[in-house]
Amino acid sequence: MMTNKTILIVDDTIINLDILVVLLKEYDVLVAVNGLEALTIASENKPDLILLDIMMPDMDGYEVCTKLKENQNTKDIPIIFITVKTDEDSIEKAFDIGGVDYVTKPFRSKELLARVTTQLKIAEQSYFKDKLIQEQAKMASMGEMIGNIAHQWRQPLNAISLTASALQLKLKIEEDISKEYFDKELGLIDEYTQHLSNTINTFRDFIKAKKVYKELILQDEISQALNISVITLKNKFIKLKDNIDYENGIKTIMTTGELGQVIINIINNAKDILIEKNIENPFVKIELKKLRDKVIITIEDNGGGIPADILPKIFELYFTTKHQSHGTGLGLHMSYAIITNSLKGKLWAENIENGAKFFIELPLN
Repeated sequence: MMTNKTILIVDDTIINLDILVVLLKEYDVLVAVNGLEALTIASENKPDLILLDIMMPDMDGYEVCTKLKENQNTKDIPIIFITVKTDEDSIEKAFDIGGVDYVTKPFRSKELLARVTTQLKIAEQSYFKDKLIQEQAKMASMGEMIGNIAHQWRQPLNAISLTASALQLKLKIEEDISKEYFDKELGLIDEYTQHLSNTINTFRDFIKAKKVYKELILQDEISQALNISVITLKNKFIKLKDNIDYENGIKTIMTTGELGQVIINIINNAKDILIEKNIENPFVKIELKKLRDKVIITIEDNGGGIPADILPKIFELYFTTKHQSHGTGLGLHMSYAIITNSLKGKLWAENIENGAKFFIELPLN
């Protein structure tokens, strides 16, 4: 039997709580005698499973379940309903609002333990599956990011090489070189080197296992992502229309690098479509708007849009219209996970007149 799992039992009848505590003695058990207490305990302790009575005063089990599923911190906790009702409508409602199973009163110990064990195993398998998918997505995105960084590095490395070679040649053929000229050329090399360093920092922040939240300027995060993408776009003769207001910085609290990775993923998808369709005068446009307690970042292209039958599926795991050698379908799925789970925002896409438009909505802390 699986141990070290925590189960929250919610029932307003003390004798039922006593019976369940004894039956579930192999687990760490928390108890709540009403809905409000259950919501507080679940949010603070995040148990592995909840046994939830349907018939309770003030706030019944259906309402408690609904509120748990609306809470980002508790929405993934599996809920087994406790009920004396066995009619089809009651059971169907329990499943519709997020329940995974139900047990009936009076309790049958073997059945109860079997259902609890099954749901804990399913939850554990789902957790490890999600972790594996996240790692796969991150590795795929790291590969894409490395490719972007390689493109990004070519131009400044070439510029450093040309500047150093020109300076070396000048030293050989000219006896007198002014300090101003020398300082100017060395300044250019330093500027190119700093540019390379910035791309390393962005990549380092992305691959950190531990997320660090800090106050930052939203435009700085966007600028880093665009700096990584712009060379690739230029190499493919795609114009970047950067309509971001960089003068009026918007402060917020978030992890560094994650928003940038989403922007890079979306721009990469736009770039691939523009190349694939051989669009005349291709462009990618990015804008940022502040609306009271939130911001909306939009990224659009003139690639003709996303087919209507595909649009609802683009954020699904492994969904891709690309050949297997060109894409895994993890980029947009990971982007959706980052925005909705890590950054507590929203991500969606719409077709506009000449192409597709992605919307990133983020709360301001």
